[in-house]
Amino acid sequence: KGPGYGSARVFIDGELVASVSCRSDSLGHMQEIFSVQGLGMGPHKIEVRVHAEPGQDAGTIAIDAFDVLP
Repeated sequence: KGPGYGSARVFIDGELVASVSCRSDSLGHMQEIFSVQGLGMGPHKIEVRVHAEPGQDAGTIAIDAFDVLP
């Protein structure tokens, strides 16, 4: 998260599952922004799309990591 960061929409398997904000007054790394539980075993497609509300700057999205846990 940080001052220059924006918002994004998270899609799993083509379905919108969350809208997240990465804006913050101070810069921070390795912060959990989104998590999901209960996905079935097997492959899944994750999409993170930068999104801005009308009149807002889209900003930047940076992804430090994805963690996949059993």
